[in-house]
Amino acid sequence: MAALRTVCQRRRSFQSLALLGEADMEQRLITKKYESQLAKEFADLHSIRRDLNKTIEMLNLLAPEFEKPKEQQNSVLIEGLWSAGLVRYCRCYAEGKRTGLSTDIFSGLPGDPVGVHNWIKGMRDKLIAHSVNPFEECKTIISIDESDSPKTWGIGFMDVSYGHPDKEGMANIVGLCVVLRDKIKEQCEVLQKRLQGEVNTLSSEQLIELQDYQFTAPCSESAGVARQS
Repeated sequence: MAALRTVCQRRRSFQSLALLGEADMEQRLITKKYESQLAKEFADLHSIRRDLNKTIEMLNLLAPEFEKPKEQQNSVLIEGLWSAGLVRYCRCYAEGKRTGLSTDIFSGLPGDPVGVHNWIKGMRDKLIAHSVNPFEECKTIISIDESDSPKTWGIGFMDVSYGHPDKEGMANIVGLCVVLRDKIKEQCEVLQKRLQGEVNTLSSEQLIELQDYQFTAPCSESAGVARQS
């Protein structure tokens, strides 16, 4: 467990801060944690946007593989990135500590985005995460001779599974993710302006009393524990 704990503690941290005004370069800026319903919505949307970005990056990494002849393609790499991309995409709609997206976000989009979304979710839920849907099958088979009194000559199995969409299908999924990411970016910009107005109502005393923000990497024992917020 010590090795795993070390890995957890080496996790990189990312900080994105949009300054609301010009600060004196000699002035020390303190990062405070601000909590409100609006702040939670803002943070949740940025977290979802991060997941969509990861989905796009993972699936785009598959493009060079599709340019290769079939026999030269790395099937393990393709299946790994495809599976990881599906999981990241479906995280955006899951309810838990953050509020997930609803299918209302597809409103006004051309084509059948809800149908594509339902297919992606079905493949993640019923194939990638669980062996349920008919896109994979493993059956015991036997080989017999074609005589009036057949004998068994072999016992084995037939394992068939769906790998991934083709190049065009993958591009369509990436395109949908890009549209969703851009819509969420617009929502974040609107929320940021509303947040600025909310924060501007705080007095100096209230600002000082806000808790300093500090992220502490969790230990390995925390893997199965829900975070507080």
